Amino acid sequence: MKRVIALTLLLFLVFTYSSLLAQDTEESVEPGFFVMSYNKVQMGEVSKVNALFDSITVPILDELKGEGKLLGFGQLNHYWGDEWNVNVFYITEDHASFITFWDEFVKRIGEKHTDAFSNIASYFQAHKDNMYFIRHMK
Repeated sequence: MKRVIALTLLLFLVFTYSSLLAQDTEESVEPGFFVMSYNKVQMGEVSKVNALFDSITVPILDELKGEGKLLGFGQLNHYWGDEWNVNVFYITEDHASFITFWDEFVKRIGEKHTDAFSNIASYFQAHKDNMYFIRHMK
């Protein structure tokens, strides 16, 4: 049941974001690739992970979005549900665009915050990623 609710929320977010993007442009260009990074974090540590995410990764993600290397990103936290409670998503045009974005993201974080990934990952009890091609429903 929890998985059905999580999948429903995920699909809602994808389609809502696609609709908003389509409304912002005269010629609708919808994103086609969605990556979700799931993380298990102890409940008492979520605020620390959020602070690191906000101070370290968000400014770099905003830069990459401004440069067109990333269409969108966001973070999903919950305090009720399954154990995958700190989740980050990225939206790009396709798989190749994601790889290009990710390489640049990792490079910039390494240049600006050499120990950022290890600091953030130290809070993760478990981590997994899923990559999805977004099918367009019309």
